[in-house]
Amino acid sequence: MIGQSLLHYRILDKLGSGGMGDVYLAEDGKLHRKVVLKILPPQVAADPARRERFELEARAVAALSHPNIVTIHSIEESNGVHFITMELVQGKTLADLIPPGGLSLNRILDLALPLSEAVAAAHSRGITHRDLKPANIMVSEDGRLKVLDFGLAKLQESPLGVVEAATRLPTLPLTQEGHIMGTVAYMSPEQAEGKPVDPRSDVFSLGIILFEMATGQRPFGGDTSISVLSSILKDSPRPITDLNQGLPRDLARIVNRCLAKDPAQRFQSALGLKNELVTLRQESASGELALTGTGLRRAVGSRTLWMAGAGLAALLAVVLAYRSLGGGRASQVPRVPGETAVAPVPGGTADLGARKKIAILPFENLGPAEDQYFADGMTEEITSRLSAVRDLAVISRTSAAQYARTGKMVKQIGEELGVDYVMEGSVRWERRGPASSRIRVTPQLVRVADDTHLWSDRYDRDLKDVFQVQSEIAGQVVQQLGVALLGQEEKALTAKPTQNLEAYQAYLRGRDFRDSPAASPSTIRRSVEMLDQAVRLDAGFALAWAELSRTHSMLYHEKIDPTEDRLAQARRAADRALELQPDLPAAHLALGYYYYWGRQDYDRALKELLPIAEGQESNADVLAAVGYIRRRQGRFDDALATLQKAFQLDPRNALLEVELANTYGLLRRYPEADRYLNQAITLAPKFPYAHLSKVFNFLAWKGSTKEARATLAKMPAPDDPNFQFPWVFLDLLDGRQREALERLGAISAEALDVADTYWPKPLFACLIQYSGERREEARASCESARAALERKINADPRDPRFRAALGLTLGCMGQKEEAIRQATLASDLLPVSRDAMDGPKYVENLAQVYGLVGNHDAALDRIEYLLSIPGGVSSGLLKLDPVWNPLRQDPRFQALIKKPS
Repeated sequence: MIGQSLLHYRILDKLGSGGMGDVYLAEDGKLHRKVVLKILPPQVAADPARRERFELEARAVAALSHPNIVTIHSIEESNGVHFITMELVQGKTLADLIPPGGLSLNRILDLALPLSEAVAAAHSRGITHRDLKPANIMVSEDGRLKVLDFGLAKLQESPLGVVEAATRLPTLPLTQEGHIMGTVAYMSPEQAEGKPVDPRSDVFSLGIILFEMATGQRPFGGDTSISVLSSILKDSPRPITDLNQGLPRDLARIVNRCLAKDPAQRFQSALGLKNELVTLRQESASGELALTGTGLRRAVGSRTLWMAGAGLAALLAVVLAYRSLGGGRASQVPRVPGETAVAPVPGGTADLGARKKIAILPFENLGPAEDQYFADGMTEEITSRLSAVRDLAVISRTSAAQYARTGKMVKQIGEELGVDYVMEGSVRWERRGPASSRIRVTPQLVRVADDTHLWSDRYDRDLKDVFQVQSEIAGQVVQQLGVALLGQEEKALTAKPTQNLEAYQAYLRGRDFRDSPAASPSTIRRSVEMLDQAVRLDAGFALAWAELSRTHSMLYHEKIDPTEDRLAQARRAADRALELQPDLPAAHLALGYYYYWGRQDYDRALKELLPIAEGQESNADVLAAVGYIRRRQGRFDDALATLQKAFQLDPRNALLEVELANTYGLLRRYPEADRYLNQAITLAPKFPYAHLSKVFNFLAWKGSTKEARATLAKMPAPDDPNFQFPWVFLDLLDGRQREALERLGAISAEALDVADTYWPKPLFACLIQYSGERREEARASCESARAALERKINADPRDPRFRAALGLTLGCMGQKEEAIRQATLASDLLPVSRDAMDGPKYVENLAQVYGLVGNHDAALDRIEYLLSIPGGVSSGLLKLDPVWNPLRQDPRFQALIKKPS
């Protein structure tokens, strides 16, 4: 058409083609100016409905009159040719301006701010672009940004839906000559699925554009249109700061929010994005936001090396050490003294819906003390059977067990637990010789509201009928409460796990050894012996196989025996249980723990655990495990909801309450964490883990050791000198190096080798000595630490704990390159993407190493990142911890510690 005229427009040149038709440069003969003509495709022009819609859209966009949106001059028709006339922008497209490695922060903001303002203006008028991409964004010769084709992309929608239309696109490389497939590459997930779109779809497209501006790459790749669509729907892009380390974490956070798969999690319009970018520009201009690689390096004391790593990792070592001494498992929470008054759980069990709520109190053992395990087993089995009934909410045995021999009235217990019914009872086991034993069980069911005894009975039976007694008692509860049973529930109530009573007794003893509040590595090993005996006596005892598997996994997880052989035994036992009884919940639970504790395969673990959680809604242990796994996956809000539900079923489990508090703390919701910790300490005053968690919460929240010391002073302190370690930590924060070294000297090396953290004792000494300027002593300690760590790495080169500690050691010794290499290896071995609980501490370790060796920008980049995700780093701890002293005068660091925790 070059040389021809449409009305008074003479066509000079063809500028391009696209889904909207051909684009031409033309001369306006009336106004003597150059304009752009966009000629509609014949199929659009010939369809009156689509043509009318086009005209409505064009008029709406023409009314925007925004300096960053290309102006539409008119809508025209000549001899059946329909076209629009638009402002001519002479310059380059954004696609032409993005270099392979991405743009600088200032250049990104120069372009992104007017872009977001233009889109926000359209959104405020109810207009969605639907086809934002760099090729539709022009930058004029004088630097002004202009958005093209606003509101007109609706014409491209296929009546078959976007996905079906996309499948009809040629499955060719995106870069192939003559095939413009940018529309697919910049689609939102809802657009890709053919769903209705709104301004949030534009926000997703803006996120892709920002990502490309920042990195020179698209976040979602693929060789064909279909593979790109699949990536958009499924993949999570890498953080932009991994690809362009000259950019701040705040920009990465903004981009990540734009690219959320769920529209509800994005900015709800471009206005929210624009406001965030304005704040980013202000922080950059004020110096609060320095850039990686370009920020000023400020030498602090030249090559002065301060104590490193005595912050979060050290306190976690203490906490974990205490857990290994008795707080690491839900069953190991100290018993609450009978005189302890605990208010009912806030909200009670109201969130458990219309289900009838019951607690099975520990059955009293009327026989010799050595028979207590049998009475406990009776309680456990009845609780387990009733937990399989969906219409019942059964309080966990962990909470119910707190009321053993407290002397409290049933009505008071019921009110404290927030339940409608309570069952209590007694068990006597009479041995009448090698061939004969009898049991007497006397249960009674009480309605809490009026203290009415609804039902009671006495069972005098031969020991071989023990399972029948358990079934009858559970059945009576169901009948008295008027609960209807489904087929699977009735099967669970009447289950008979073994015919061999000797195997059953070994099974009960094995469970008792493992789940006792006084459990230790030796008793857990004893548990394995008893459960092994149970399956030797009855090779078809599926429940014993399941519990044996779980105990093997525990030995591995607790680092009591972290060997592949131990893990293989766990898998074999779980497989055997499933082979014997494929639908046994305990077997799937065991396999779930194998994947969770053993393989850190959290998706596979949930595949085993979630059906149990849905089928046994009263199983607090399973709910808690699901919550802990979701934390590892970085799904902290989901974890909170699941742990809250578990806590409603286990309201006197101090460990679970502390873990709830710690989850709030990781989200930096410190006041809520403090409330739960106060309640946990009231519930279990002698539980060290609760006190230690409160200490850490104060430090992270307040940035002050005064309240932390006051809390620690109230913690019951056993004679064991290892319990002095929290004071070592606080002494370091307060600059009391001499006192810290004295206390450290009394602590055994074994106390510092715990499940999730390993620092040899000489490394602690080295760090303390550095903080006190005792360099020669520090170097000797570091040499000793290095030798110990190199032995550990030679034995297990893939354990990130050893690499992280060696990185700190070498950093203190001034070995820059190797220190960074070891710390980076640790972070790579367990990245945040794989484990959102432990991964961040290796990023923190890497930041500490960077700070030690003088790479301040790299250290600050990682601190900023850690503050943008859930974790233990806080402005309060940054203020206190001497590890960060080399960074303390940097403006970026000063800005970080001024932010509220």
